[in-house]
Amino acid sequence: MHKKSWIVSLIAVVLFSLGINVPAWAATDFTYTKATLNSMFPDQASVMDALTREKEAILSGEQAPVGVPNGNFETGSDNTEIGNADWGAVALLAYWYHNSGQTDARVAPAANRGINFAIANRDWTTDPADTSALRQTGKGEHWAAYSLNNGNPVGGSASFPTTAWALVFKAMILQADGVSGNHLFTQAQKDTLKTQAYSHWRWLSRVVKYNPQGTPNQVMGMIYGGYLLGSLYNDTNLMNEALAYYNTGVTGSNLDNVQAANCANPSYVPGHGYRECEIGSIQGFNVFFEQGGFETHYSGFQLSFMAALLGLMGSSPNANVQADALSQAQYMNYRLSASGTMHGGTRHNEISGSITDAAVVLGYNYYSAALGSDLGRVRLNSGTISTAGSNSQIYGHRAMGTIMLHQYFSPWVNTQPIVNNNVALRRGNVSIYFDKNNNQPQEISVNGTSFTENMINNSIKAESFYYKDANNVWNSASATPNNYYNNTNNYTMRSITGTDTNSNASIKTRYITNGTSLYHITMVKFNSPITLKSSNVMIGLPNFSNTQRIVNIFDGNNLSNVLDLSSPTASTLTSNILKIGNVSNYGDNVFIQGWPQLKADNNVGSGVEWMSSTNYTQTLEKLIGSNIWWEIKSGKSNIQYTDDLRVNVIDSSSGVSFAAGDIICAVAKFTPQTAASGNQYEAFTVTPTYVDSSKNTVSKVVIDDAGMNLSITYNTAIFQDKASGQQITY
Repeated sequence: MHKKSWIVSLIAVVLFSLGINVPAWAATDFTYTKATLNSMFPDQASVMDALTREKEAILSGEQAPVGVPNGNFETGSDNTEIGNADWGAVALLAYWYHNSGQTDARVAPAANRGINFAIANRDWTTDPADTSALRQTGKGEHWAAYSLNNGNPVGGSASFPTTAWALVFKAMILQADGVSGNHLFTQAQKDTLKTQAYSHWRWLSRVVKYNPQGTPNQVMGMIYGGYLLGSLYNDTNLMNEALAYYNTGVTGSNLDNVQAANCANPSYVPGHGYRECEIGSIQGFNVFFEQGGFETHYSGFQLSFMAALLGLMGSSPNANVQADALSQAQYMNYRLSASGTMHGGTRHNEISGSITDAAVVLGYNYYSAALGSDLGRVRLNSGTISTAGSNSQIYGHRAMGTIMLHQYFSPWVNTQPIVNNNVALRRGNVSIYFDKNNNQPQEISVNGTSFTENMINNSIKAESFYYKDANNVWNSASATPNNYYNNTNNYTMRSITGTDTNSNASIKTRYITNGTSLYHITMVKFNSPITLKSSNVMIGLPNFSNTQRIVNIFDGNNLSNVLDLSSPTASTLTSNILKIGNVSNYGDNVFIQGWPQLKADNNVGSGVEWMSSTNYTQTLEKLIGSNIWWEIKSGKSNIQYTDDLRVNVIDSSSGVSFAAGDIICAVAKFTPQTAASGNQYEAFTVTPTYVDSSKNTVSKVVIDDAGMNLSITYNTAIFQDKASGQQITY
């Protein structure tokens, strides 16, 4: 989708329980809930309930100059999707009229006014003044403008998606009412829509330049719309052309002029198909790139169009569409955390949407069944759907997603399979998504709270080893990893081994989870003498939470001691245990225990203030306006420092000298709060064998808790699952 409106409602929660003195805003509770999609849309009937409420908003938002309704459902000057919101409103009314099993005397006349208004005012055949997005001019084909200037259509690349959505909506209107006969609409009205829709296909595939915004979900919408239109008229030529456009290319189309530089695939040959141009590879998975990479929101919309196309094909799906969609769905499943969050994209830094924006939902719903995995865990903004007329244009613009979800709804799958591969680790309520470049955690999720990677010191991504050298300069270690995976009956484990060339150090990081708690254990062995002033292991920026959208950090030993992440006076909190979350509502709180100790830094005043007093209520989507990007675009990132959470091994103003062969170790354990009050969590012990305790160098470390025991040197680990009696040496 080209444009997305956000509706974020806030509920203020004040944390004065337990006598803790924190600012009233510190526990702002977003409705961005970890409730799963299958609780928002548990069945097909619930989708119709949503359509019914959106129908109410559309009806109440119809414009009425001098008191007479005129069929325009766009409610304000802020709507730039001028060429499709009205068509979408009519499509939703038509679909509801024929599929809800309900009656409403207002719908038929409003839909008729709407289609007449849109035919007269929302379709153009004359080229716009700005023809920069066209490869052919003067063709007289029908297109839909993105915006108007004093009533005149404005051209440009944005008219490509607007026309694609108009094609889909017109096909949906024809599908709902039937292509022949006088029903909700007259035959003459439908014949006009047919002429316009066929012309849209030609304009999209031949007149305009290919994918002018670099957003393939728009092209996938065009392909779905063309195939749907052809299926309505038993037009095998159009259906075959739509699939050829996807698979192999269409002679004379705008695919003939696509250059590899504009594709995800650098080997694309002009004239070949859409999929060859737009599919990139991420960690072995074929994924449609959005503006050069994976996109947390629009990749879901891509998947929804593909699911709708496969649903339309029924028992004879196109093999490439099926395989491509399955690959992307599996990658998204691995990237989606156990708690339903997903972050790090080319345009959106977190998965976005709401119960009012079902554009992405069909893809997750369809592939929940196809993959046999609980994709319905996706965390979106929950809440009721407003029937306010001011939302009419929003629901019109988004109508295709909700309609497709109702058409092709399938039962959700609640299975939570164990995942342990180079992309992800997941067991129960714990998950890690590993960065595609260096296999460091990009998102850790435990008990409903997610920890994202830290951006520190002029956009350096720091996870795992992070150190200050003898010259007082911070560096982030990077390593080419070799991975090891294993499972016992009750635990899943992964280790990553690599070498950092900057510090000439070998790094081995182990992740161990029982589905409730997570260990993050890093050993660093220096391969040549080095002097460091600080050595740390980054364990993530706590960002996503159910009870507190962006959280403060409490000292787990003394909950009255809080690191106020938005205060310019707050600086550093040091403890052996920190609590992340809400004091009064513990449902998704996490304690982090650290050995030797933990540090949390509030870097207010350095670059973009991640959790400043102006940003603490912001979602990542809102923070994009502050130029915060994980997948950094040229000129788009001005991040210098963000708040961080780390295990600290040494701090020394004069520096500590390590010899070749010296080993340091950092242990973090993420574990849920186990009761509503008090410091109740699953503890563990660390027994080190020191080589030099003043430098925290070790030869061996033993980690023990109620469920497991791990004895590690740098090269070898002996792991014991106490309940099963299984022992693994690796």
